[in-house]
Amino acid sequence: MKKIGLVYIKGAVPGFENFGELPTHLVKSNGLVDGKKASNELDALIIPGGTLLESGDISDDLSKEIKQIAKDGKPIIGVCAGLQLLANQTDIGRKSEVPIIKEGLGLINVNLSPLISSDRVNAKVYDNSFITKGQNEDVTGFHTHTYGKIEGDAKPLFYSKIQRMNYGDVNKKSEYNIFSGACNDDGNVIGTMIHNILDENPIIRNNL
Repeated sequence: MKKIGLVYIKGAVPGFENFGELPTHLVKSNGLVDGKKASNELDALIIPGGTLLESGDISDDLSKEIKQIAKDGKPIIGVCAGLQLLANQTDIGRKSEVPIIKEGLGLINVNLSPLISSDRVNAKVYDNSFITKGQNEDVTGFHTHTYGKIEGDAKPLFYSKIQRMNYGDVNKKSEYNIFSGACNDDGNVIGTMIHNILDENPIIRNNL
């Protein structure tokens, strides 16, 4: 059976979702799974939402293991804060007059900045990764984030149609779509702002 890791450290909040009920092995802050290097033990990795960048709880050991898993061509999927970690950087200065930059691992060529969204969403799918193969219809899930503005030239995976942004309704007369998922050039490192992407979309789950 394939071994899928779940990053479980201070700052991670995996309780939002069940990740498709996939059997997972916990990856700790030292980058180990049951005392062994995650890159040696795992076939894939899930990085959940939370406050991973704000809390500064990603150790050098864990960063090294995540980068090695990516380098080996194994799948990594980061959700919400997981995408922030995989990105180049995130501006967490929501009420600051100047950006407050937290560096990511640079595995997906995007930057994130403040945009608040808390919605049920449908998202258009782009066929740029193994994870979206055969997913010909919109995916469903939900947003709950503060730093959801994604910019960069990474390959897109999802654009979410949202109804509310920054505590206000968007224009109901027109669709408002935001960039909500991207991947690296090889398509194995995936980041999305859509929670429950594995719980609500069987094709996505089975692809992983």
